[in-house]
Amino acid sequence: MNTGKLFNEGGVEFRNGKKPEFLIARILNMMTSEGDLVLDTFGGSGTTFSVAHKMNRRWIGIEIGKHAYTHIIPRLVAVISGKDSGGVTSLCSWKGGGAFKYYHLGESIIKVDSDGHGDFNWALGRDFIEKSLLATYDFILDESVQLPGSLLSDPPKVGFYEVNNIAMAGIVSLASPDDNNEPLDNDAILDLIAAIHTHKSPQSITFFTNRGVELAYDSKPEDVEIIKVPHAIFAELER
Repeated sequence: MNTGKLFNEGGVEFRNGKKPEFLIARILNMMTSEGDLVLDTFGGSGTTFSVAHKMNRRWIGIEIGKHAYTHIIPRLVAVISGKDSGGVTSLCSWKGGGAFKYYHLGESIIKVDSDGHGDFNWALGRDFIEKSLLATYDFILDESVQLPGSLLSDPPKVGFYEVNNIAMAGIVSLASPDDNNEPLDNDAILDLIAAIHTHKSPQSITFFTNRGVELAYDSKPEDVEIIKVPHAIFAELER
C-alpha cells in the first residue's frame, strides 16, 4: 500500500490524522456486506464515508469540527460526481453516483444560564420542546390518542415505541415560565393513563413533567413512572 500521497487522498489535506482508503476498505470488507449500514461518529476528513459509498454501503457520519465543511462535503461531492479517482476508486470500479443528506445539529432543548441554573430552552417554544423530549427517549409522537377533555387546557404530548411487539408509552406535560403551572391532580393523571391503555395497552408508561404532581402513592399504577424534568436530564448528564 503506497501512502506517499495519503495526506491529499480524496482531494483534501488532513495531515497526521487521515486513514488510508485501502485500510478502511479492508476493515469494511471483513466486517460488512453491500447494503449494510456503517456509522462513523468522528468523521475527520471523511475517509470512512467515501469508502463506504464507493463500496455500496449505506453510511451515517457525524463531525462537529469545521472540516465537516472544508473537507468532508467537498470530498463526498467529488465521490458522487465521479471526480475522485484516488484511493479505492479503481479497486471498486467506482464511476460516481448516489447522494447524501447533510443536517445541522439544532439548538439543545436544555440550557444552563450564567448562574449555573439549568432549565429548558424556552425560546424554542413549549410545543417543540415537548415533541423533542419524546423523540429524545425514542418515543414516536401519536396525535390520534383521544385524551380526556378535562385534563388540561393544553393536552400532553403522547408517544409510543415498540420492542419485540411490546409497546411502551411516553407522556410529556410541561408548564412554561408564562403558565400558571397548575398541578396535575390524581384524577387527571389516572384518566390520562386509562386513555393511553385504551388506545394501545402499553406495558409501561413514563410521564415526563415539570409540573406539580398530586398523585396518591397508593393509587399510582405499578406500570407508571413519573420523571421530573429537566432535573432528571441534568442528573443523567452529570453521571
